[in-house]
Parts: sequence; structure tokens; C-alpha cells
Amino acid sequence: MGKKRIVFFAYLLLRTIFISFSFAGITKESPLTIGQTLSSSNGVYELGFFSFNNSQNQYVGIWFKGIIPRVVVWVANREKPVTDSAANLAISNNGSLLLFNGKDGVAWSSGEALASNGSRAELSDTGNLIVLDNYSGRTLWQSFEHLGDTMLPFSTLKYNLATGEKQVLTSWKSYTDPSLGDFVLQITPQVPTQVLVMRGSTTSSIRTLSTTPLII
Repeated sequence: MGKKRIVFFAYLLLRTIFISFSFAGITKESPLTIGQTLSSSNGVYELGFFSFNNSQNQYVGIWFKGIIPRVVVWVANREKPVTDSAANLAISNNGSLLLFNGKDGVAWSSGEALASNGSRAELSDTGNLIVLDNYSGRTLWQSFEHLGDTMLPFSTLKYNLATGEKQVLTSWKSYTDPSLGDFVLQITPQVPTQVLVMRGSTTSSIRTLSTTPLII
């Protein structure tokens, strides 16, 4: 009986730790802090703070949950890591994601979303970090429209013919530095669409797609 009680107590303790460090969404009242994670409902993806080689530089990113070594697929603050232990990812009244570096202020922002009814951030089952309007459920911002160096299933490369605006993939500077690297992958608007890998102004690779990406 004593052993059963010890096992049951250990289970409750681990469950309590899990609940206290992982939660369902980011709201104005519940920012994401270092040590906490936000998981997709299917348990495939996870959002949180991470660092390399026990460095003080902390990044907010999305990775495959439970895979070691960690495989990061998206980073919010690629160019500006935070170093304060009180850093947190919060959401404002207008639906903007704000990464605070302690007393040093905002290190990264998702930009103005202009929500009027409050908002929340969730991690979808496809690995897309989404900011939603609490009243209408409308998507105000999503990480799939701000790609890093990785495309996931259901994410797309877009090219806006009217404005010339395009989405690209940009390599990391190094394995332990997610800041912008030398290589950029982009699509061309003509049909058939081509995929270009660029290094500066030099094209290092060209591929023609058999299917057309999203061109609007």
C-alpha cells in the first residue's frame, strides 16, 4: 500500500508540474514566460523560449514536440534575442504579439492587428501560431504569413502580383544563430513558376514547379 501511495503521489506531482508549465493559449492575462510552453492540441508542435548551448540569449520559437535534438521550424525574434529572465511573450488589446525583454522593453512585435474585442494566440495543429479575435474568431495574424527558413505542410509561398510583395525562406546564419543568413528561397510569378535559391544577387539554383504556388 505504501508503494502505491508513493507512485500515486509522484504521478500527481508530475501532473501538477506539467499543468503549471504548459497551457492552452496566450491571452492578455496569461503571457508566455521562460520555462512555459504552448502546445498544439495534437501534441505535434510546441511554442516556447529556447537557447543554444546554455546561452543567455533566448529566442521564441516553434519546434516539433518531444524530438531530441530539438528541430526548430520558426523563430519570432531571429535578429534580437532576449536576455532577461523576466522576458515574456504577451498580447496587447489590439491583437499584437509583444516580446518583452524585461525592463528593456519590446524586443519584437508582430505589428498592429487592430482587434477591438480582445484577442488570444493559439498554436494550431499545423504548427501555425495564430492570433484570433475573441468575438468574431477572425484571424488577425499568423506565423504562416511570416515564414522563416522552413515550410511546413499547409504553409505556402505567396507572390502578390499587384503589389510585388512576396514571401521567402531565409536561411539561418549558422546552426546556433537563427539570424538572417546568406541564402534566400523565393518563387517567380511567371507560369510555369520557378523556385530560385539566391545568395545575394547571385542565383545558385533554379527549379521549375509542376504545381503552381499561391500567386494572388
